[in-house]
Parts: sequence; structure tokens; C-alpha cells
Amino acid sequence: MKLVVLSGAGLSSPSGMPIYDEIKLDSDYLLLHSAQAEDIVIGAISSLKSRFLHIKPNSVHRELVKLHHYCQAHGVEATHYTLNVDDLIEQVGGRVHHLHGNIKDPKSIFDHKDVASLDLNSITWASGDLMVVLGVSNNGYPLSYLESEVLACGGSFLNFNIVNNDDLLSQTIVGDLSDTFSVLELSQNLHSEFNIIDLGDYEIDIKTFSINERTYEVYFTPTQFVVTSEEEQKELEELVGQKLDHTAYEIKFDLQSNRESESPFEQPDNNFTLRELNLLGMIIASTIKAHSSLRQVTLYTASATEDNLVLFYNRLANVYASRLQYDHWCGFGSEGVNYAFKKQ
Repeated sequence: MKLVVLSGAGLSSPSGMPIYDEIKLDSDYLLLHSAQAEDIVIGAISSLKSRFLHIKPNSVHRELVKLHHYCQAHGVEATHYTLNVDDLIEQVGGRVHHLHGNIKDPKSIFDHKDVASLDLNSITWASGDLMVVLGVSNNGYPLSYLESEVLACGGSFLNFNIVNNDDLLSQTIVGDLSDTFSVLELSQNLHSEFNIIDLGDYEIDIKTFSINERTYEVYFTPTQFVVTSEEEQKELEELVGQKLDHTAYEIKFDLQSNRESESPFEQPDNNFTLRELNLLGMIIASTIKAHSSLRQVTLYTASATEDNLVLFYNRLANVYASRLQYDHWCGFGSEGVNYAFKKQ
């Protein structure tokens, strides 16, 4: 499958960039679009640029960078096109194709102010593909035809904006992008299946992904087949206030190479970078969300196999538990390395 993102003024407006209605009567903006002489157009661009140098990227720009890394980890082809000419997404390390030029290259804006550098209608769609539109109005781009092309090929179309778009058949997620757009939610629309291993009495669900050439596996095993004693089970049930049944699962993750070499949970030769840890946490949280829907899970349990993972697990619980709508308990048990997450 592939993911295509199209962003417009609504992406950068939370940073302070003006939308069309706010700038359409501005003298520099009018000159930019009416003049034909290159030097006059570039002069107008330079004037506009100088007025907006103070503007910084917002949380949605950063979330788009996370989305790119998430797609890389799952082998999903992802491309971001934007109608904007600002470079806010590049400032946070993002990759984007500017349809109407980039402020860092004023000549590109002159060349494409009237005709986009790419006709989005030329994209070939396939079943399972996903198009996500962020902050684009009908003034910015005629979305309905693009939507019809995606849907006709069996793809999906999601529109995020502060107002509903009545011209579209697909759902518009209405609200400020900083509140409505997140990788955690969007990941549920990026089809990535679980490998289900039938062990007779129970099944193990496995999700595979890769980060910087390391392939990881997340394992979900029914907790009632993992607890080692009646005492441990009783302590857990009293703590969370429910019995262990088929809706309770134990979470573990490991390098695929460790399973293949029969050396479970052996640490990699190179330490994790902070970016890798953050990406790993986000992917595990997204995987939990997808698995929760698959199995209708009411309780997750976990334990840190290494002391140096305790801080990582604590941060994972504190950042994502409420977003996943789970209450959580951290660091219980005789060694203080056990965790539980109960559906709210």
C-alpha cells in the first residue's frame, strides 16, 4: 500500500502563517499572483518572506515527521505533497514535495505559481492505498475529483480540517489539526496485519517492523498462559480489580534475530538513540491500539526484562496509556518491573 498526504494552509496556520482569506488582499500577495515579470514576482516573494521569518513549526509538522518514520518502519510508501511554499516541515527534518514552489527557492515559486509542479490526478491508485488531506479548502484544491479517483480504485480518503467539506463523500475529521491529527490514530488506517501463531491451547499475535535495519517483533500472548504462579495471578487480579480471562494479554517485544538465534531478549550491539527509542515507543503504542481492536482486549500486562528498560516502560506508560484509554500501574511485583494497563 501507499500513503499520500496533501497539506494546505491549515497545516501552517497554527504557527501563524496566514490562510487565503487573511492574505488575499495583501499588496505583496496580489503582486505575486498578478505580475508576470520574474524580478517583480521574486521581489514580492522576498518581501513576504521577510515578514514571516519569525514563524516556527508546530506540533503537526513534527507529527508528520513521525508519520514518515512510522511508514518507513512498516514498509509503507509515503509521499507528502503541499500547497504551501513555507519550509516549516523541512525545519523539523520532514520531506515534502512543494506543488507551487518553496520559499528557499523563489524561482521555483515563480515557475509554479500558476501551474503546479505535479498533477495529483496523475497518481495511480490501488486497493488499500490511503490519501490524507490536511488543512486544504476547496479554494486551495478541488478535492472531490481526487477523492473519487482514490475511492474508485479501492483506496481510502481522510480529510482533516476545521470545517466540514460537504463536497466530499468521505468523513471530514473536524477540528484543529493539533487536536485531531496524530500518528497513533492514523496508524489504524495503515493496514499492517498481525501474524497469528496457533499453539493449540492459545494463539500468539505477532507484529513485525524495522527501525534502522533492526527488525523487531511485538508478541501478544494471553496473560493467563504467562503467569507463573497462583500467587502472582492473585496479586495481579487484586491490583487491577478483574479476573484474568481471554481478554487479557501479555506484551513483549524483541529483535527478530534474537528469536531466530534462540537468544531471547539479548541486547543489541549498539545502544539505542533517543530518536530510536521514541519511535519504538510510538510504534509499540500504535500496535497495542490495533491489537486492542483485533482482540477486544480489556487488560494488558508487561514486564521489563532488563533494568535499563524500566525507564523506557515508565515513559511509554505515562505518555501513551491515557491516549489509548487505559489506566495503568507501573513497577509493581517483587522486583518492581511489572506493568498493567486496564481499559477505561
